[in-house]
Amino acid sequence: MKANIQIFKASASAQIQDIGRSGFANYGIPKSGVVDPKVMKKLNKLLDNHPNDAVIEWSLLGPQLLFPQPTYIAVSQNSPHTRLNDQPIRAHEKIYVPKNSMLIMGANQHETYSYLAIDGGFLTAKVLGSRSMQTALMPDTHIHKSLDLQYDYLPERPTVLQRPSFTVPKPAPDRLVRIFKCYRGPEYSLLNESDINNLSEYFTLSTQRNRMGLQFSELLPNTLAPILSAPVLPGTIQLTPSGKLILLGRDCQTTGGYPRILWLNKKSLSGLSQLRSGIKFRLEMLDY
Repeated sequence: MKANIQIFKASASAQIQDIGRSGFANYGIPKSGVVDPKVMKKLNKLLDNHPNDAVIEWSLLGPQLLFPQPTYIAVSQNSPHTRLNDQPIRAHEKIYVPKNSMLIMGANQHETYSYLAIDGGFLTAKVLGSRSMQTALMPDTHIHKSLDLQYDYLPERPTVLQRPSFTVPKPAPDRLVRIFKCYRGPEYSLLNESDINNLSEYFTLSTQRNRMGLQFSELLPNTLAPILSAPVLPGTIQLTPSGKLILLGRDCQTTGGYPRILWLNKKSLSGLSQLRSGIKFRLEMLDY
């Protein structure tokens, strides 16, 4: 049996996402999908779901939801502001949600993107085999109050003792430099020696970022000529004429005209996308 979640408070950054769409790049359709597939699969495993069952992904504050019927959920982040019926809940744990329960999803204190999984996955409409919200394909691009957000509910179980509340320690300032592995892109060989040396320096993520792409704060002098529009994919790092480095994200276009100097694999793309703006990192070159 299906039930409809009542959305008390919307969130412009919250979306339904699964692993995304494959096989449609030749039509100009982005792959989309969750920024951090590893976390999505871990939460689904906790709930005995299929690894690709749809979850809610958000940055900053998530939506506020009322569950009219019982279910189980799992969340990816510990936050004193993430509460079920006004009680804090733990991350990466299977949580029973009684009938008529209110869930408030707070901000992640450690990473950019947070996740909510539900027993059986969120049952929104599929487009081209995926529930991932995407601007060019779907009328609903985020979680809003009139969204038809369904789930398969469970039989109600007897009331159990409420788990004790707890406090979440404040995160220590991040002093470690993260290292993300990357490969040489198709136009990497066109860079001069000075540019290549600059790629081994420290970078920081700019606040200019979204699911389509993330800009680096530091500039890399660009002496390369523009290229003809060529295929790109999530993880491609482009060098613009002004010297900006742009890491293409999960909702990136399928072609681009800027030199493709580097490429991050899925693990590094997820890790760098989860990094907060302003934190330093370095790129480590790998051989194919």
